[in-house]
Amino acid sequence: MKVETISDIQEYIHQSIDSIGGYWPPLSAVARLLEEIGELSYELKNITIDPGNLKYELADIFILTICISNQYSSHLLSEYEKLEIDIPRPRSTRSHFSKKKIKRALEILLEINMGAGMVARIVNAYEGTKIPKEGEGMLTISEASARLQKSLIDFAVLFSIDILLISKVVFDRKSSRDQNRFDKLFDPTLSYCLKDFQKLQKQTYCVYASNAKLWGASKYNTKKGFEDNMFIYLQQLLRFTKIAPAEHLDGFIIELPTTKFGANLEMLANTMNNVLRYLNKNDPKQSNCLDIEIESKSWQFNFNGIDLFFVTFAPFYPDSNPRKSISDKTFIFVQLQQMFKEKIPRDRVTEVKKHIRTLFNNGNKDYDGIIMDNDFEAYKFVKPISLSGDAVKWWKM
Repeated sequence: MKVETISDIQEYIHQSIDSIGGYWPPLSAVARLLEEIGELSYELKNITIDPGNLKYELADIFILTICISNQYSSHLLSEYEKLEIDIPRPRSTRSHFSKKKIKRALEILLEINMGAGMVARIVNAYEGTKIPKEGEGMLTISEASARLQKSLIDFAVLFSIDILLISKVVFDRKSSRDQNRFDKLFDPTLSYCLKDFQKLQKQTYCVYASNAKLWGASKYNTKKGFEDNMFIYLQQLLRFTKIAPAEHLDGFIIELPTTKFGANLEMLANTMNNVLRYLNKNDPKQSNCLDIEIESKSWQFNFNGIDLFFVTFAPFYPDSNPRKSISDKTFIFVQLQQMFKEKIPRDRVTEVKKHIRTLFNNGNKDYDGIIMDNDFEAYKFVKPISLSGDAVKWWKM
């Protein structure tokens, strides 16, 4: 694969990272980032001894910033465009060293340290014990990573280093060396269920689904009971709901065994009831949203202080139903209400709904206007089999 843009190298690393055990846990990745910056500093101090090592240390840092960005589903290209970042490809990799150049390199190294500190600050707020002060503005991982990479690119240009090329070379070398060296670690951006859901995602007529930034749950362990599996999903959803508003993540996918959870409409409704009651029971914010009137215009499912919307897909639905799963999988798609408001301006809601309805009709898919346009949010979580079917009151199962 040719690597010519930041999107290319970002995608290349994401598609290949499984071969070396997946991503580091984010806090470990930040520790590695700071370690590599220390090594870059050492190489700069000893540049007259072996200047060639600079490019390898620089590549390690660049790769780590991409890995951290990927773990939060960052679209770095959009940040590059905002900051007008370009990645020059040097015609020659030869470089001379002068006091003036070393002085400039030290200035850039200071910027690299400042940028890494900001990335560490954000990751610590997401994953560690540091609680941001109320009203404290923070960059997103996308923004902080792009700014750090700008400094890395400036450093590369100073020493005529092709940072994209050397990063790919270093990554390939380590992928070959470290294959099967580490235990495979779970990361929601590499969840197996995302690959299954992508097939469904490509078939949808929702205009925003194809570019959605999604995380996925770990695989349902059939050797364990429902509550044991839900405990794992609970931890993953707590992390997701903490990070998603800041990083603009669109949704979280849970894939369940169809024979146990989605073989028919009654089973799917019962699954929805059990999943939401477990989450509500273990909600750290204690919203108790299932203890109030659900058939209400104001009702929302709230978890960890975030309003969530649920969409279910199962194989028993007919082909004309948009909730038909295109495989034998049963999915629960968890979305943030906040993301709808961000993507669809209030003055365009009617226009967007009309456009989506047209796309559904043109694709021979039923758009259940009776249910979807209803003011009761809960009716939309599990759809009836036919367009004219009664609303599925899953909370009464």
